[in-house]
Amino acid sequence: MKILAIDTSGAACCVALADDSGQVLVDFNLNLGRTHSQQLQPLIGAALKQADWQPADLQAIAVGIGPGSYTGIRIGAAAAQGMAVALDIPVLPVSSLASLAASQSGETDRLICPLTDARHRRVYAALWWQDRPVVTDFLGDLQLLPEKIRAWLSLQNKEKAAADQCCPGEILLLGSGAAAYESDADLLQDFRSLGLKPQFRTKQTVVRAADLAAEAFRQLRQAGPDCLIDPARLRPHYLSRTSAERQAGLYV
Repeated sequence: MKILAIDTSGAACCVALADDSGQVLVDFNLNLGRTHSQQLQPLIGAALKQADWQPADLQAIAVGIGPGSYTGIRIGAAAAQGMAVALDIPVLPVSSLASLAASQSGETDRLICPLTDARHRRVYAALWWQDRPVVTDFLGDLQLLPEKIRAWLSLQNKEKAAADQCCPGEILLLGSGAAAYESDADLLQDFRSLGLKPQFRTKQTVVRAADLAAEAFRQLRQAGPDCLIDPARLRPHYLSRTSAERQAGLYV
C-alpha cells in the first residue's frame, strides 16, 4: 500500500512517502516555525515529485492527529481529509505520541515514554513496552507519569509471577516534554524508586514523518484494513479542551 504520511501537530511540518513494503522513499521535516498552512501543500508536491509519483498513485493517507498544537493538528487533518476525499482513498489516523515511540522501534529492554510539553508543568504522555502501547495517551501533571508507571509495573509483576516474563529496568523519555523530568531531582528519584533507570533523548522533540509512516505500517500489519477509515470519520486527538472551549465552559 502506497502511503502519504503527514504530521503538523508539532513544531515541524512533516511529509513522507512509503511504498508497498513500508520502505520510506521520501522524508521531509521542516521546522520553520508555525507556518504549516503555507508549507504543507508545497511539501507534499515536492515529495511526490521526488518519488516520481502522481497523487493518483496514493492508496491511503496516514496523518498525525495529536495530541499537540490544536491549530497544527487541524491543518494536517483538513489536508488529509481534503486529499483523501478528492482521491477517494481512506485515511489512517496516527497518534503523534505513537509516532515518537516508533522512532525506538525494536527496543525491547527499556520502557519507552514519548512526551509532549502541554505547558504549565503538564505533559501528554504514553508508555510503550516491546513495541506496543501499554498505557495509552493521557494528559496530566508531571507527577502523574510515575503513578501510571507504578500501576502498570504492579500489573506486570503479577503477570511475571504467572509466566516467565521480564520487566524493564530502564525508561527512555523522549520528546518536547522530557526535559522537565531531566531537570527535576524529585521526579528522577520517583523513577529510581520504581526500579527504573531514567535515560533521556531530549534533542528529539518533534515527530518525524518517517516514524509516522513506520507506525502506520505497524498498525496495518497488526489490524489490517480495520485501521483505515473514511476521511469523514477523521477526528483530532486533542486530549484536552482548546482555550476557546475553556473560556466557554465546554468540556470534551
